[in-house]
Amino acid sequence: MRATIRTSLRNFEPVTTRHRHGEARVGGNRKPWRFNRRHGCFSVAAPGLRANGSAKKLSCTSEEFSEIKGDTQLQHGLDSCEDEGVVDRVAPPVVYEKDFLSQADLELVAHQVSKLRKKVKKDHSFAHNRLSAMISPASKVFTLFTSQQVQDKLRRLLGGVMVSPADYPMEFRVYPVGAEMTWHKDDMLYVEPQYELIYTISNTSDSRTEWIDEAGTLHSHWVEPNSLIIVRAESLEHRVTPVKDGERSIVKYVYTTNYAKTPLFAEIMEQAPWRR
Repeated sequence: MRATIRTSLRNFEPVTTRHRHGEARVGGNRKPWRFNRRHGCFSVAAPGLRANGSAKKLSCTSEEFSEIKGDTQLQHGLDSCEDEGVVDRVAPPVVYEKDFLSQADLELVAHQVSKLRKKVKKDHSFAHNRLSAMISPASKVFTLFTSQQVQDKLRRLLGGVMVSPADYPMEFRVYPVGAEMTWHKDDMLYVEPQYELIYTISNTSDSRTEWIDEAGTLHSHWVEPNSLIIVRAESLEHRVTPVKDGERSIVKYVYTTNYAKTPLFAEIMEQAPWRR
């Protein structure tokens, strides 16, 4: 079932234009993501999966996809996935990549998120005094981080694991003086551990990002602007040390190998700062 979901959803494309009913159209074609304004997340329709003449929709709030389990096209996708060996690939728990975007894309991201400064609210999680705002799926930042180019690069960094943009909202986050994130492991939002992407836009702070690897070794980095850290959920303990001077701003997004949710997904969505 894991491989079935992964294969059937692997060709999803990001929202680039919002319309009256929340669907996207690119080049005159409907795309399979629908933004759910009430829940602040997405509903998705699996392309090419049909039974009794109607397309099957996979809601972002569904925890299981048993309603499409018997679909013959879906089973064909499962066979293809097994042939490719995708199901056996496991990515490293943490990846740190410098110079992730081009200079032009970095400048685009910095300009776009500057418009969200007045919308940030205090976050409540493992983080203290961190500020956060949701990035619209209609924004250029969202389009960039869910583009095919970024997807391909992430898959290479993760050793070939076929990750796709998750249906959890993208966030702009700011760590001002006094902000920190204590030691923790990321909660599993999906039945397969998701990959949390932390892209640093700017960093004038003295804060460091730290994690303890499987051998018990402490890694500590001053995270450079235009760098990306990828963390697999429920893998390693990590933290952001307190900011005593300066500020760090980031984009945080999630990639996943399937869209089946754990109960924590809805719980965390309810606690999100943009819901308050």
